[in-house]
Amino acid sequence: MPRQPRLEAPGLIYHVIARGIERREIFTDKDDYTFFLTCFGEILVETHADCLAFSLLPNHFHLLFRSGEIPLSTIMRRLLTRYALFFNRRHRRSGHLFQNRYKSIICQEDPYLLELVRYIHLNPIRAGITKSLSELNSYSYTGHSALLGRARFGWYLPEAILGYFGKTQKKAIKKYLEFIGDGLSMGTNPTYTGNSPKSSFGYPKRYPKKKQISDGRILGDEDFVRALQECEEKEKEKGSKVSIEELTKRVAKTYSLEPEQIRGRGRAKQLREARTLVAYVATTYLGFSFAEIARYLKVHRSTSARMLERGKEIAKGIDAKQWIIAKEK
Repeated sequence: MPRQPRLEAPGLIYHVIARGIERREIFTDKDDYTFFLTCFGEILVETHADCLAFSLLPNHFHLLFRSGEIPLSTIMRRLLTRYALFFNRRHRRSGHLFQNRYKSIICQEDPYLLELVRYIHLNPIRAGITKSLSELNSYSYTGHSALLGRARFGWYLPEAILGYFGKTQKKAIKKYLEFIGDGLSMGTNPTYTGNSPKSSFGYPKRYPKKKQISDGRILGDEDFVRALQECEEKEKEKGSKVSIEELTKRVAKTYSLEPEQIRGRGRAKQLREARTLVAYVATTYLGFSFAEIARYLKVHRSTSARMLERGKEIAKGIDAKQWIIAKEK
């Protein structure tokens, strides 16, 4: 069964998991861990993303972060490529470092955020890397130690999580530790790694009796899943349309003009009509704003707004979609 494309949008919370090829080690000592965290932090700052939890283990890692305007795929490509080059050079090896492609699950903030923080931060204990909660408190390669103030990273803001547990740092840390301790007896939950059909059904609510919308890429309730899938469909529709440059070429061809003329300052009726149609179609069908149209056509923003009204009249009787979907003959 072919893999589904990743869902990507600004402001979403992602749980990302990556493993070493054949489950081999990707971190062997302090220098490896330090370089990875430094690299991750730099990329987060550059892309305006926020880390909420993380856990690095010898052969895999978990990251939980909220994306900014830069797509998840760009963030992870930069991170994995930079780290693989470093690791291979340092350990005198070649070839792939990571197993297949990383897994990413979009997570609904309420009620999953804190559960995921706990799940991710308890990974070293479940993997046997640390034997107890007291050992975990000193394990420097998780956000857990940073939340307790035992490790500091300039790019990680403990307040983003501690704020859920109390108004003062002391009370918040105490409540957070109680929350983490309660999770020790819960064991592994496949829901949080996207391996359970309950992922999209609003777990930990009772398993639904009737069939509901589900998506293995998403951890959230039915409404959350549906909303993301609708956004995905809109993006697919948008992606199937032409660029504004291609639109200009097609309109210019219809009017026997050159594309550069449409973006010029000519006042001929034919030229003004073609320019108005570009503005109308780009706004109505391609989703461009008045400001974007104004910059592209080199006119005032108010002028681009007026073009929309004139374009409606000119476009009557014209199949405008021919310029944005149909291929040129």
